[in-house]
Parts: sequence; structure tokens; C-alpha cells
Amino acid sequence: MDTERGERGLVKMVHRGVLELETSEGCVWAAMESVCVKDRSASEAGKRGRGGTNGPGPGRPKAPIGFEAIECPPTDVRVGDLIPLDGGYHRVDDMRAPSGRSERVLIFRTHAPWVMAMHGKVYRPLARVAA
Repeated sequence: MDTERGERGLVKMVHRGVLELETSEGCVWAAMESVCVKDRSASEAGKRGRGGTNGPGPGRPKAPIGFEAIECPPTDVRVGDLIPLDGGYHRVDDMRAPSGRSERVLIFRTHAPWVMAMHGKVYRPLARVAA
């Protein structure tokens, strides 16, 4: 719960003391960790299916504003795409391709490196979808 705003939300991402929170209606905002307190009702809602290691699904967040969901193989992921991991979206800052393989090691500022080994959903900025 954000004590400054008096709003409850689920934590989508934590980065350097800043929480990205989302209400059940889909409103997203950032708040300093120091002004937030754990709300039991929000944590119980998180146990009922929001978030997760495999990204969005039923009852989970939709595409962020300004992004479009696309299905693609690891070889088509681009720097700047958002990847849904552990209940949040993480921007691809860099990537590596293991020699002779189609998988990609995606590198983020807000998440540990992650290996994309198969076709999956990514969120691409709208201006780049048509390109």
C-alpha cells in the first residue's frame, strides 16, 4: 500500500528502492519503497494468479501502454522490447547468442540475465512493430 497516495496495488517491479505498483483496474504508478507498507489483502491477491515466472496470462497485466504484444522466436527479439518475467516487464538492454544456437541470453537492468530458448510473447514499442 502506498501510504502517500492511500492506494493499494500489487508490486510489478522493484528497482533501486522504487516500486512499480498496479491497481486491480490496471492503473500503474511508481512509489518510493520507504512510503509503502505490505498490505495483506494485496499479497493474498498475488497468490491467486497475478504475476508469475512465465509472464502475463489470465488475470495478469495486459500490454503496457505504448507497446504491442507479439509472438516471436528468440532470434527476433530486439533491444528495447519488454519481456514479461516474475510478474513484471523488463526492458531488453543487451543480448548474447550462444555459438550455433537459436536461443538468446537477454540482459536487463531490472532483472538477472534470462535465456529465451523458445518462441514466446514479447512487448514491442508501437513505433517499431511495423518496422
